[in-house]
Amino acid sequence: MHWFYSTTTKTLNDLNCLINKVILAPDFSALDLLSFDANHEAKQLDSDRLPLFATDGLIKDKVMLHLPQTGLLDNIQDIYIKTFGSPTLKELLTFLKCDLMQKIWKLLLDPEFMHTYEHGIVIECADGIFHQVYPQFFTYSADYPENYTEFFLQASNLLAVAFALDAWFSRTGVNSNQQWHDVELVCKWIFTRGYPVSGKRVEGVIGPTSLTPNCNAFSEVLYPLGFNFYQMFVQDLMHKSESGGWKSLFTHLVHICHKIPGAIQKLNKRFCLVPTFGHSTICKFSNDVSGQKKFAARDYEDVLQCSFPCFDGLLPDSQDNKIVIDTVFTWATWHAFAKAQMHMDSSLEVLHGVTTLLGNQLRSFSQNVCPNFCTKELPSETAAQVQQLICTVKTAVTSTGGVFKLIKSFNLKTYKNHALSNYVWCIPKFSTSDSYSTQIGEQEHHHVKLFYSHTNKRGHVKQIAMLEQRKRRLQQILAQWISKLKVKSKMTASPRISPNERDPLPEGQPEDHYQMSLSRSYPLNLHHWLADNDGDLAVEDFIPKLKEHILRLLVNKISTEDEITSEQLSNLHIIDDHIFCHKVL
Repeated sequence: MHWFYSTTTKTLNDLNCLINKVILAPDFSALDLLSFDANHEAKQLDSDRLPLFATDGLIKDKVMLHLPQTGLLDNIQDIYIKTFGSPTLKELLTFLKCDLMQKIWKLLLDPEFMHTYEHGIVIECADGIFHQVYPQFFTYSADYPENYTEFFLQASNLLAVAFALDAWFSRTGVNSNQQWHDVELVCKWIFTRGYPVSGKRVEGVIGPTSLTPNCNAFSEVLYPLGFNFYQMFVQDLMHKSESGGWKSLFTHLVHICHKIPGAIQKLNKRFCLVPTFGHSTICKFSNDVSGQKKFAARDYEDVLQCSFPCFDGLLPDSQDNKIVIDTVFTWATWHAFAKAQMHMDSSLEVLHGVTTLLGNQLRSFSQNVCPNFCTKELPSETAAQVQQLICTVKTAVTSTGGVFKLIKSFNLKTYKNHALSNYVWCIPKFSTSDSYSTQIGEQEHHHVKLFYSHTNKRGHVKQIAMLEQRKRRLQQILAQWISKLKVKSKMTASPRISPNERDPLPEGQPEDHYQMSLSRSYPLNLHHWLADNDGDLAVEDFIPKLKEHILRLLVNKISTEDEITSEQLSNLHIIDDHIFCHKVL
């Protein structure tokens, strides 16, 4: 009908449009014209009401859109029981989660991307020149669970990676046809023969190499191009050190303080006395630091930087106290070097030595201090154990009388502790740790939590999205306003003095060629003035030209033909980088 009403007269092009875009359209059917009435259609199009109603075949109803989820379906257990008649096992759920992650990566590494990865893509860059650009995978930052998911390694055997990483890479950390064959074989057994994921047949094939029965997307797609995806996974300082190894050491120190009368109270009081420092560098500690309530990685980092004076003298034995203080200080020193944003060969050698010293201190703490205290669970850990028991048994347990505090010992045989030695070779290979730390992305949680506090706590996802969109638009408006102010300031930036200002001239002689005021009331910073006039050809190389002009005036021996060297220019200093404006010359 749009074709009919678009014009009062029809041309040959309109006829072609009718044939090609209307009659030959895929959604056109001749059956739709069986009940066609021109008068009825004309009245309907001339009316103000909507052209489509339930009487025309359109039924108004609410449409439910299924949004994508970031994990397995919530009713995965029900689906499995309905299909197989028995509940799913924990190992099978782990297998499904790992397989889901690999399937998502396969969707991202599609043939179009891989063609670009191999042959490149021509892009016009900011310099106006077309360049052949090749996308590359340099690093993959992930936390501990995602590490073994992407490594497709068994979590219980991931510690073997840290014990001998170089040897492990030479044996297992390199893609090989044998690995592909083993994984494909066990996957075929699982899906065609119904073998259990953690059965003896499957473990007999992939168990010796600590693999999981999942085909890795990076290995399938990038290995034929000579890319070893194992070397892509870098060390994450936030998860492995701050909220990993240091968290376990600090928690055990709190366990020890609970065995010493009054030590916990002293520890909390000392942390409360620590002053703040910088802008969100060291924040004010809570009254119960030992409880570690709502602690994030940044909180453990602050605790590490301030723990040295807080733990000093808490242990009754002087030898134990010295070991604890040395261990905390060594860990803080190692953390400072590992998190440094610039390294040289000498600093990397120091980091290597501090890493060795930290390992010795941790072993000394574990062997000499920990056996002197029978440490047990913290009250918060006991409460969490009770809550877990309630959720498991589904009974109304209201007291902790039947729950015993478990003995907690300091465990050095963890992946996060042994991964501390990998930073020494990781930094020269992939740059400093701040380049690939997950802290960059984790800091965005602040904004989401701040937005959540401004919602009504019901349907918060949509409200957070609206708040984020509103903030982004306000930032765009502010950026445009600032850019306009900069342009306006550049247009109005002038070293002239207002006619209303006083700039008296000194007494002069009639034979003088010129006369200028000696007042210093109107200084002008050279660098600020040049920045305001950036892009103006009149101020190009202004400071070198000014210095050259001053040198020729001060030193009469320099003629206009002599060239002034850069060393001579560097010896001339303009006091405070200021020149002075005057009204009359």
